[in-house]
Amino acid sequence: MIMERIYISAPITGQEETAEARFRDAEILLRSEGYEPVNPYERNKGYAKWEDAVLADLRLLKGCDGIMLCKGWRMSRGCEIERLFARGMGKEIIFEEMLVLERGGEG
Repeated sequence: MIMERIYISAPITGQEETAEARFRDAEILLRSEGYEPVNPYERNKGYAKWEDAVLADLRLLKGCDGIMLCKGWRMSRGCEIERLFARGMGKEIIFEEMLVLERGGEG
């Protein structure tokens, strides 16, 4: 069985102290739902410019089946760009809050 590859989209700028843990938690959630998580956080550490990181993220997202938008995505310019790209490419869009609520957790 081939698992769907889901790109994790979560705010990073301004939340650097908690971003790594947030991406790890998102990976765990996606795996528990049977998805193959694609975590851009580790790949972005080498980029000096925000724009370069976003372009690399979009290339990574292009190879995925969908995107999971994590809590706080509406306040992130990068997440909004990723959402629009995914929507334009016809990819599945998953909201972290909905997965958490479906599992009986707090969103």
